[in-house]
Amino acid sequence: NPVDSIMYCAMKHSSKEYLVRIDVTGKFAYVARIVMGQYSATFDSEGNYYSWGGFKLRKISKVQNLKAYASRRGILDSRKNAIAKLKVGADMAAINANLEGPGAKTYLVGLRGQTANIVRVSGGPVKQWSLRAKGLNKACNHWGSAWSFKTGVYFSCNKGKGVYQLDPGSVNLKTKQAKFYKAGDSAKTDSNDGMNCMKGLSPFKPVLPPRYEAARKLVGGGGAAVVLHPAKKEEKKDKKEEDEEEEQDQEEDQEEDQEEDQE
Repeated sequence: NPVDSIMYCAMKHSSKEYLVRIDVTGKFAYVARIVMGQYSATFDSEGNYYSWGGFKLRKISKVQNLKAYASRRGILDSRKNAIAKLKVGADMAAINANLEGPGAKTYLVGLRGQTANIVRVSGGPVKQWSLRAKGLNKACNHWGSAWSFKTGVYFSCNKGKGVYQLDPGSVNLKTKQAKFYKAGDSAKTDSNDGMNCMKGLSPFKPVLPPRYEAARKLVGGGGAAVVLHPAKKEEKKDKKEEDEEEEQDQEEDQEEDQEEDQE
């Protein structure tokens, strides 16, 4: 939690699950009872806790203000805390960004295959956009770890194909596209999760391109001025290729939905 700088995690007791607070000595205390199987979760900058287990997005507001208990008796029952039914990803991260217009808002970001799911959770009703995620390794279907370091958001490919950083400046909710850049290596695993200090510095090397490039131009009187030019746009993919990729993404989503319904 970036507000109190304390570690939280989900703890399972038989057929029940709890959100617990862990101190520096390793001792824990119970904060709230939660719905079972919430495998994707994160905090935002205000200490709100979001979780998702395949169907419904859930929220516990300002967890740092909740009392912690040594036993499970008397704790908050937060199981009726769903705020929307939508898709996110195997893990998610929160960012504050200006993606829709004037003013920054809080968004959750998750990856499912080559699709980036952006969910607005502040500054208006909950809303989701599914964007074409460019720059990712196409062999990656599952992204089980997500981290946010200050303004940087990263995802790890379960097939060991690397860690990728979202370029917030590339997010376009109208054209439904976003660009990712490889920031590091990842291990091949089917059991992982992302946990980190959100206020800390990123351990990954800088990979995002500058949003603008500066060029000097001489003006009258021998003076010099700096003129900002938009960074060179990447060449657009062939329309036919994009249509084929979109059709493939839709088929994969349908297959995942069928698997979830069977479960």
